Amino acid sequence: MTPTPNVLEKYTNETFVTTFNVDSVETLAGDTGVQRYKLFSCEPSYAYKGGKINGTMTIEDKGDNWFVVRSATALLPGEYTLNLPSFIHGTQKQTKIEITGKKGNMTYPVIWLQELETDQMVVDRLSNIGFEADAVLWFLLVNDAKNTTTKDRYDLYVKPMLNLANRFISQLENGKYVSEITDNIETTYHTNLGSTSEYGYLKDLFPMPMAGVRIRVTLPIKKKYCQC
Repeated sequence: MTPTPNVLEKYTNETFVTTFNVDSVETLAGDTGVQRYKLFSCEPSYAYKGGKINGTMTIEDKGDNWFVVRSATALLPGEYTLNLPSFIHGTQKQTKIEITGKKGNMTYPVIWLQELETDQMVVDRLSNIGFEADAVLWFLLVNDAKNTTTKDRYDLYVKPMLNLANRFISQLENGKYVSEITDNIETTYHTNLGSTSEYGYLKDLFPMPMAGVRIRVTLPIKKKYCQC
């Protein structure tokens, strides 16, 4: 039996697909320097302002189905790649220590499996499910909390991270690690990540302000999957 944190880390680093399709490209006029392009995509993606496409092109602006980048070479419709999220797991205290240590070298978005996490072993020998994992997963970006409104943060951080969460779960249950998820998935939106009261967010959870979504999901981990 492989613990759930190891299963999800392996899936993220080795299996998770970060590509998406661009349907059309518009060359933006009236610009100096490196040419700006507006890329249109009907495919939900976790592209976000400040993120990278193909590892080098920074997203300067974005809407629900478009984003603007600069490129020294002409861009065409086709397949593009987003950053592979960083997967971390641990308690809040330990994760804060790890993020602090990696602060300058962390790749965003971040997927955090919050511990303590419980695995329930399935005793039915005929079942293809080895155990069920009660997982709390966070999908996070650094948040410019001082210069944005709540509406801004939904557009800049929550929506892209909701797309990432949906993509993560969809690929996970269609792959070799997890069977079909039959229980409801609880989703919570966080325009700031920190301790809260009835009046709002009081203190950041991590060294930098972050925003995104949290999901609670029961993952039926398959009894047998390739660990080669």
